Amino acid sequence: MMMLFVLSCSTTEVETKNESVRLLRRLSIDMRGRLPNNEEIESVRVDPKRLEAFTSTFLADPDFETQFMFWMSEIWHTRVDIFTVVAHDFYLNTVEDWYHFNRAVGEEPLRLMAHIVANDLPWTEAVTSDYTMVNPLLEQLFPVVLTGELADSEWKPARYTDGRPAVGVLGTNGLWWRYYTDSLNMNRKRAAAITRLLLCDDILSRPISFEASQHALEETTIAVREDPACATCHSSLDPLASSMFGFYWLEEGNPLEALYYHPEREQIGQEMIGVAPAWYGQPVNSFAEIGLHIAADSRFRQCAVETVAKVLLRRDLNSEDYPTMKRLLEEFESNKLIVKPLIESVSRLPEYQTVYPGTEDYRSPKMMTPYQ
Repeated sequence: MMMLFVLSCSTTEVETKNESVRLLRRLSIDMRGRLPNNEEIESVRVDPKRLEAFTSTFLADPDFETQFMFWMSEIWHTRVDIFTVVAHDFYLNTVEDWYHFNRAVGEEPLRLMAHIVANDLPWTEAVTSDYTMVNPLLEQLFPVVLTGELADSEWKPARYTDGRPAVGVLGTNGLWWRYYTDSLNMNRKRAAAITRLLLCDDILSRPISFEASQHALEETTIAVREDPACATCHSSLDPLASSMFGFYWLEEGNPLEALYYHPEREQIGQEMIGVAPAWYGQPVNSFAEIGLHIAADSRFRQCAVETVAKVLLRRDLNSEDYPTMKRLLEEFESNKLIVKPLIESVSRLPEYQTVYPGTEDYRSPKMMTPYQ
């Protein structure tokens, strides 16, 4: 009996060590984009309790910033193959030029968020900072000036010099070149992007009944203001769109229009859309105030928690996740909206640490992403 008992303990110990190594691999791939080295594996194999310390070590790794950029790219969708403004507009004509141009533009907003997280700045900086991130190509093309920080880094903080407001990621060319607008949509698609990305409220996913609208097919201008079927969304969407005309292009695809912010157009939103600028019923004088309203909105903090959980757990959330999300939100707020402790908390969830299918806390496989 004693020999069987010893054998059982030994098997359990081996399984624990193997599970710890598997989790170490998962953490390293997620946080750094690479496998752990032999020394790290052996350290955890000898003492599985060291695993928790490795999470903080991985989050401090220089490669984490790039990994967080990839995380956000899954949600923000700005890393696209082509924009309406193209490399040829700037006399960049080779295939390599086009690739680097599109990647640089698409990564600008993502790099800003990654910089904020990697440097332990509060998440509100994402919508209130007065700087962006540029690489040498964007520094050459965009109307920016470097701040003098991170001299040895490819991506450096820079400030736009064209009078655009301090609204963090909402002031980046990379975001609005991806979510462009036209004379019919008039920034509504951009406003919907803001609510989806920063509040986790996807207006475009809401069901619409055109049969309930008396004017939808004849006169949309009246419908969006007066018909309940339309006004449900447009009552909050249109005032936000009205505040964004500094980014409005008079000619789609014109590089001079797209490169610069246009402060002189800020006040034309009310005339073109027919409603005054506002954030969910709170009047604003300019788009600069939108960032402050978002930073103070409780949905902004909730969305940050949901986004991190969704990326790390690799699945959509549902009502069953509410207690967990509520606890994570409380921790996030107690940590002054610093994102790294939130990432650590999600990585400690039983679901994230599950190894074998069929266990009590198992919900879905941990699938690798294309960039991984």
